[in-house]
Amino acid sequence: MSDNTISVKTSEVTDALSFFIRLSLMLDVDSAGYIFSTTDKDLKRISIGPKDSEKPAVVYMENLPKADVYVVNPFAEGLSDRSPPMVFFYKLQRASLTMRLSMAIDAILALALEQQTLTAPAKTGKKEKDVPPPPRLPVRIGQILGTKIDGDKTILDQVDEEMVKEFRKFFDQHPDRVIEPVYKPTLQRTEVHVAIIHEQGFIAAIHNMRKKSVAVLQAIIPAIFEDDGTFEQYTSKRIEHAASKLSSWLVTIYRLYQKLNEVIDCLPDPTAPDHLVNLDVYQHHLDRMAAYTNNAKWMIPASSGSTPPTSLTQPRMPGQIPGAVPQLTPMPPTSGAAPVTGDPPPGYKKLPGIRHADGSWGPPQYIVDYGDQSSHVMTPMTGVMGSMMQGMPPVGGMSGGTIPMPGMVPVGSPVWGQPQPMMGGYGYQPIQPMMGMGSHPINPMQVGMQPVGGLGFGGMPMSTGYTTMPGMPPLR
Repeated sequence: MSDNTISVKTSEVTDALSFFIRLSLMLDVDSAGYIFSTTDKDLKRISIGPKDSEKPAVVYMENLPKADVYVVNPFAEGLSDRSPPMVFFYKLQRASLTMRLSMAIDAILALALEQQTLTAPAKTGKKEKDVPPPPRLPVRIGQILGTKIDGDKTILDQVDEEMVKEFRKFFDQHPDRVIEPVYKPTLQRTEVHVAIIHEQGFIAAIHNMRKKSVAVLQAIIPAIFEDDGTFEQYTSKRIEHAASKLSSWLVTIYRLYQKLNEVIDCLPDPTAPDHLVNLDVYQHHLDRMAAYTNNAKWMIPASSGSTPPTSLTQPRMPGQIPGAVPQLTPMPPTSGAAPVTGDPPPGYKKLPGIRHADGSWGPPQYIVDYGDQSSHVMTPMTGVMGSMMQGMPPVGGMSGGTIPMPGMVPVGSPVWGQPQPMMGGYGYQPIQPMMGMGSHPINPMQVGMQPVGGLGFGGMPMSTGYTTMPGMPPLR
């Protein structure tokens, strides 16, 4: 469980993000925070975002580069969930998981083909007694290949050379659909979705894979994760006090890696050890997820790259001060009064614009000028509405029996507004006598025929006759 009482440095958050980025086995983070490709001989820094506004990607850190960059900070949820850095981070985590799963499946199919060859003496031209027994498969691999698909047939029985090609092509064409952690905002949890198992429309659209290959893939993925195909056991809730989507996503992926590591660890593939995930380090970061969130949630990547020197803003809520935030070069301050120039349109008055966090002022605001409303009363209605209001009682303090609109607040008045009529659930309710507990102003427990007021909004009882409520306080 994550502990939000742990105090962490910004450098520790940077190390955590670097760990999750390195899980891709294709990307790394340099000392300046830039993300670069390890598969490029020049270790070229990567850029992310739309083609017309690509920028270098850096991880959240103490001293950000003085350049126009995208800052990868998945802890800042809520205001930038669809920003290029957020999309990049989650897509990378999904791709890292899919890459390991596809490697494991490819190696398992290779072992299956080897077993088929060694157990078919006729194909070798030797007598059965002269053929050495096939090497014993690791227990986990044997369990996976022994999974039943169609009647008595197993995955081992169905594998062939063509299937290997089909699977590789499928993983290349659908890297985002093989296995997907899906966050449910209303439930604040992440579920696992496997399109080839859970989506009939997706399955029907696959035209370059044989039916038996589809059946094998539908069986081998749950077998690797020791699941019945629903993947409900991998549903994870958010970590308390941590970023909701990020924490539940990472917990779900951690649980998937636990099972995937068991399979990868017993594969004879020489590259298998490189694909193992260090679960101890992963768990270390999960334990500090709440503390990381407290440190980094204030740094929100902006959607525009026009703000120098970085695409970041630093919002704060009243009374909330982040424990540590990266150092940013401040924007040139703008001092002086708000620029309010020109005359407002007829019937409007002008107010100063909004002052931004950097000290600059926004354009002036125009609002309707109602004039002095401190003694405003409504003119009696005529027509149908006037007829409907005939016989309604006057409200105390109003002259001529006129009735103000509910909720009207005098603008600029130094005193409370006019009393407002308290309306019942369906207008003014007549008073009905009621036996039993009364509403006597002195003795509420008095029994007898007592007048009981009609119910107003929220079930509030009204006193005998019609009642008034205090007006709204003045706008200061």
